[in-house]
Amino acid sequence: MRIGGAHSSRAAALVVILAPLLVALNAVVASPALASKAAAAAVPAATWSTGTTRHPPKPRCAGQHEVPLLGGGTVCVHGDDTAARFHMSRDEARRSVRTARSAAGNDSAATVTDPSTGTIHCYGNGADGARVQAIYVHYAGGVDQGSAVDAGIAADAAAADGVFDSSAGQSGSNRHIRWLTTAGCALNILHVQLPSGADASFTATINALRALGAEYQRPDRHYVMWAQAAAVCGIGTSFNDDTASSEANQSNLNAGYARVDLACWNFFTVSHELTHTLGAVNTTSPHHTNYGHCYDESEVMCYADGVGSVMQQVCPLTNENFLDCNHDDYFNAGTTVTGYLSTHWNTANSPFLSSLDGSTSVITANGTLHALTPTRLLDSRPGHPAIISGLGPLYGAGSILVAGLAGVPSSHAAAAVLNVTVTGATAPGYLSVFPYNNTETPPNASNLNFGPGQTVPNLVVVPLGGAGSNYPGFVSLFASGSGGPNVIIDVLGWFADSSGVGIPGGHYNAIAPARDLDTRTGVGHVGAVGPGQSINLKVTNVNGVPADHVSAVILNVTSTGVTAPSYVTVWPTGVTKPTASNLNLSPGVTAPNLVLARVGNNGSVSLFNAAGSTDLIADVAGWFDDGSVEGGAQFHPLNPTRALDTRTTTGGHPGALGNGASLTLPLAGSLAGVPSDASAVVMNTTVTSPTSASYLTVWPAGTARPTASNLNFVAGDTRPNLVFATLGGGGAGIFNKAGSTQVIADVAGWFGPS
Repeated sequence: MRIGGAHSSRAAALVVILAPLLVALNAVVASPALASKAAAAAVPAATWSTGTTRHPPKPRCAGQHEVPLLGGGTVCVHGDDTAARFHMSRDEARRSVRTARSAAGNDSAATVTDPSTGTIHCYGNGADGARVQAIYVHYAGGVDQGSAVDAGIAADAAAADGVFDSSAGQSGSNRHIRWLTTAGCALNILHVQLPSGADASFTATINALRALGAEYQRPDRHYVMWAQAAAVCGIGTSFNDDTASSEANQSNLNAGYARVDLACWNFFTVSHELTHTLGAVNTTSPHHTNYGHCYDESEVMCYADGVGSVMQQVCPLTNENFLDCNHDDYFNAGTTVTGYLSTHWNTANSPFLSSLDGSTSVITANGTLHALTPTRLLDSRPGHPAIISGLGPLYGAGSILVAGLAGVPSSHAAAAVLNVTVTGATAPGYLSVFPYNNTETPPNASNLNFGPGQTVPNLVVVPLGGAGSNYPGFVSLFASGSGGPNVIIDVLGWFADSSGVGIPGGHYNAIAPARDLDTRTGVGHVGAVGPGQSINLKVTNVNGVPADHVSAVILNVTSTGVTAPSYVTVWPTGVTKPTASNLNLSPGVTAPNLVLARVGNNGSVSLFNAAGSTDLIADVAGWFDDGSVEGGAQFHPLNPTRALDTRTTTGGHPGALGNGASLTLPLAGSLAGVPSDASAVVMNTTVTSPTSASYLTVWPAGTARPTASNLNFVAGDTRPNLVFATLGGGGAGIFNKAGSTQVIADVAGWFGPS
């Protein structure tokens, strides 16, 4: 748990992080009154600390060496690997022949499986997500072999990949190292000179490397150094953390370092040291030694590393180049894992490895949607079930883990689609949802606004904290003011990053907004939806959505004529109704919310009303294919960016939008981060200070305005709604039906080519 101040160490990362931030924002609520430090002390301490119970912290470095790092913090090191163990030359390794210890203790020649046919596998742009960075290190005043080493380093890296993949093959799967690669799909090898004397110890090398800057301290990097040195054979960091969760294991939350000295440059040593950085071998494993190795030969990580290490020849010598003899200590890539690795850390699950084959050519950004049945990820109210629950009200900023939970994978996800609801606030405020950015500083944008006692939902598309973040896969939330709302989050889907190539996903297909459902007029269903009633709505082969190959649709769902407090849930027809909601209803209030709805049986989605009765209206704005057809657009997430604020000059339209008036908002090629070939944007649109009941319509500029609405509101209301806005001529038109209102728009991403 983090409350104020700076991190003392990245290794303190937990699943939920909280820091009350005192930040002045120009967000939607006019002049939000944020508490001073003195006043904040009177606010009850937030209890967003579920992570401490979901993933109990482990003793740091338990039994191994802990050394200080430049700039603070420490790193765990298992100790030197001696050249006596790794005495192969690279030529011997390539011939796949090494002298191996026999069961009787005698030396004999053994032919082992040849992994040198391994290759560098490429993912995405070669740099995003968790990556292993190859580095040639030489020291001032010493030898620098220059580019002459590159071919050998690349051969070692490719063969090390062969070790991982052939080992995964023993359990019926595959794993490849996510090496950092160039745009041309070659191993990216950095050449780094460190000061004289930095080769004397591993600690000195790490600190000298880290002194070069943040690029050598990234928690989403493991750095493997081919060192022009002769002090050790090989050595690597190893946190000795057996936490089963990839998202909470220290090996995945901290930069990892491995060094291989000149005499031991070969794929075997590289594989061994890299496996240490991935989290092997923990001292709780069945066949562990004292210093990060194992005693059941033959395999890559096992040897006698100190007093009391008695080796047992369990697997044949031909297994020498494989990981984890019998796959029961640290590496099992099988689909069904039992025993120790089912409840402890399994390096086969490391985000620095991939189960996808990747490519030997450039892969462009993926940006495809993976729609899910709604799942409740967070409910901060005590006594309400969710994956993360009972944290209590949010004051200031808090962060939660999304990747790896509620159907979102631990890797390959660039952004998440969330339905976010606030409830129970005691004072007005706004909530911002944004990717974790190390400081939890919110952007000049907001996602929803609330008043005392109000329950307000909104759909949010948010990038997941990734490159440069200490907490990849996290999102942050910031609640302004002193109201302390409870927060509820349902996960509806995720967009793949470029590493997700090969995972089937849907591209976006925009259409002109059209009405699929209006229970007032009998479109889609006749009559209001009663208490506890569900209706099925056909969404394919209707209003421009094709009959097949549709994975999900974008619906703007509005409730009106509400007779009792209630909520509406939208989910795939034919699937058990989830514990989730999309709209929260209040009598006399007309309220919209955008819904990402995965399509179920018969091309339909189901809608459920919990209590009372309500009329429902649903306008379809676009659809996602199932990945089996050509065409469609890819999603490119952005940090939330303010595109329009009529209270100021932002967007070029100062002054309220009047009665029956429209404005055109330039976006493609005009807003930072949105290129000229963007076909649509994801835009949170908010009204504030309206003078009468009205609605907004957002549609492609330069085309006929449709008979549809995106946002309904009453006089004095401050109300947001997310819009998937199709662009015309690079812009979007915004129409206000009656009275006048201020309009704010924040863009969270765009659709277009890769």
